[in-house]
Amino acid sequence: MLTSFLTGMVLGIIFFGGLNYTIKYITKVKNPVLFVTMSFVLRMAVLLAGFYQLRNSGYMSMVIALIGVITARIAITYFVRNSLMSDDEKLVEEEKS
Repeated sequence: MLTSFLTGMVLGIIFFGGLNYTIKYITKVKNPVLFVTMSFVLRMAVLLAGFYQLRNSGYMSMVIALIGVITARIAITYFVRNSLMSDDEKLVEEEKS
């Protein structure tokens, strides 16, 4: 079960890390529509291939892998949000809590 969770984490990091990369570089490419479309197709292909590999392990392994993907999404969102905040914004956030 740990293997399924870690597999889901890796798939989530690839998927949402790729999404983050796409968002960062969308303004620097000649054809942004093609860039976003190909990014989506590639990220989805990797995600589906990973889940396809888990299909023989049973549905519970796939559910645990999905939890891993969701966990990776939460972690990447947290790290991206914190990296985008300036020092002043971090001080304001700390004062609120």
